[in-house]
Amino acid sequence: MVDLRVCGMPINRSKVRFFLILSKRRSPKNHFSEQFFAFKAVFGPNKRFNFGLRPPYVPKITLRKRGEKKCPKSTFLQNICIFVSLNLFCFRLSFNLKMDNGEHTIMIDGLRFHFRVSGKGSNVVLMHGWGCSTEIWAGIEAEFAKNFRVWNIDFPGFGQSQAPDTPWGVEDYTRNFEQFCQMNSIDNPTLVGHSFGGRVAIVFASRNQVNKMILVDAAGVLPVRGLKYYAKVYSYKAMKHLAPMLLGKERGEKLIAQRRKASGSSDYNALPEAMRGTFVKVVNQDLCPYMPQIKAPTLLVWGSEDKATPLRDAQVMNSLIDDSGLVVFEGVGHYSFLEQPVRFNIVASNFMGVDKLVR
Repeated sequence: MVDLRVCGMPINRSKVRFFLILSKRRSPKNHFSEQFFAFKAVFGPNKRFNFGLRPPYVPKITLRKRGEKKCPKSTFLQNICIFVSLNLFCFRLSFNLKMDNGEHTIMIDGLRFHFRVSGKGSNVVLMHGWGCSTEIWAGIEAEFAKNFRVWNIDFPGFGQSQAPDTPWGVEDYTRNFEQFCQMNSIDNPTLVGHSFGGRVAIVFASRNQVNKMILVDAAGVLPVRGLKYYAKVYSYKAMKHLAPMLLGKERGEKLIAQRRKASGSSDYNALPEAMRGTFVKVVNQDLCPYMPQIKAPTLLVWGSEDKATPLRDAQVMNSLIDDSGLVVFEGVGHYSFLEQPVRFNIVASNFMGVDKLVR
């Protein structure tokens, strides 16, 4: 095990184990030649780095045990192949570890994932609400980037990120976000989640180390529903099954579409067909059991006139999350951070102030 800097960047020992055996032998012409006898990089448990190198003749590479004096023989071809592998490794590793500011797209589980990075300092992740994208955080991102390294993400199915092929629930989105953090070495982040983004933040914080969390008009508490709601839901389900049989497929589907447009929420109706199953799974999941497991200091920012996630939801979260506090913006609705951006920046900056970058 040796300390390593790739392209001037220190490599985290917990993430990369780098074994390199280097010897110098005097050639017959009294010139020194460096010979690499072994090279191996391991990322995490049981994961090996794939160089993508397929030379015509793959050399046999052996590792010399610690303390062993005898060096294995190495041919010129072996040295060249290992040297090329080392350079490919340095290039790819430096690309993964040093994410430049700006727009980026990566692949996670076969899906295109878009995000934007800005600023420097401790990590802050902005997590948008349903039907939104990175653009909704543009003003907040610019302010936060003055003191933090800000990761502004598009969840799969929103913005420039690819939609999943099957309906996803909050758990699926959380696992996807966990992989994003692992791939970009985002440890102990501060999460800022609005509405649906708050759902993912809640589940993530319940089982991962989080520095701090800000939930802005966040979803996650099931609303109190009366008989009228359930009558509408079950009558629609019954019509969905019976209409095609009684009226024929074409007329039945037309009637179902009209009923869905009339009774469905605006969020649901605005979605493509592939995302409607995801919407149903997400909004019907109660996240209250996750909240007592959150250990990170949590700030709840709410609009007093929020109809989508009413103030009652904030009070429930405040009672279930141990280290939490509630700030209410009077006279604003579901997008409190947009309706009162200056006030939101002041409140959020004070909450995160101790983590600001010391310039």
